Amino acid sequence: MSYTTKGQPQGVAYSITNKIREAMISEIVAINGYANHIANSNMEEINAVWRAIIKDEKNHYGMLLTLLRAYDPEQYKAYQYFKSMKNGPHGSMQVYQPDYDKQLIH
Repeated sequence: MSYTTKGQPQGVAYSITNKIREAMISEIVAINGYANHIANSNMEEINAVWRAIIKDEKNHYGMLLTLLRAYDPEQYKAYQYFKSMKNGPHGSMQVYQPDYDKQLIH
């Protein structure tokens, strides 16, 4: 299964682990979509709803990741390896600064 840059699937997922991965990609696409909405809106009431939805989508992603680790021994082995390493982000991510005057949602 592969995806276009617009998140559209190409091909068919044949194994259960590939179906789980496909569902995980769908969750990431949803998370990114809501994050984009938030980044382009200064309406805090709407943004709060989108943040709540993102939280749910992240929970779904976590549940699918747990399933993937249960059904794919290689994935679980990789998880254990990286879990033992103490590497991770060492600084903050790039901050997005939208120009609200050019946005559609005000």
